[in-house]
Amino acid sequence: MKNVKNKIRKFIIVTCACIIAMICRGGYWYYKYEGMNVPLIISTQYSSLPTDIKVYIDGNIVFKDKSLQKLYEFQDVHTSCGIHQLKIIVDGKEFIEYFLVFPVRWVYIQIQKDNDENYKNNKDWFYVKFSSGTVGLM
Repeated sequence: MKNVKNKIRKFIIVTCACIIAMICRGGYWYYKYEGMNVPLIISTQYSSLPTDIKVYIDGNIVFKDKSLQKLYEFQDVHTSCGIHQLKIIVDGKEFIEYFLVFPVRWVYIQIQKDNDENYKNNKDWFYVKFSSGTVGLM
């Protein structure tokens, strides 16, 4: 019985330590970004075709470009902690995702158009990734 109590006690201590580390790490990034807790990274992978893109968070526009052609476009946004709706309109096609901000969430949006006009037939032409840590860029 004593052995089981020790195991439960150790499990609780390790769990609390992990939660405290996650909160401290998020707090560090929140402070470093000066309250901008949703860094957006938008990439068109040097596509030869321009991209008309609009990005909304909870119905508010946070990024808009009618002819984006950049490897990486960085945009920092401030939102409250909680669940938010991300709506992205790319060349007239709408994508909706939901994500949690606690306290910082990175959003990586990748648009990869091949050189032909039928890029939408490729299922991998559009990609969204949410991360609780900085996104490693190539």
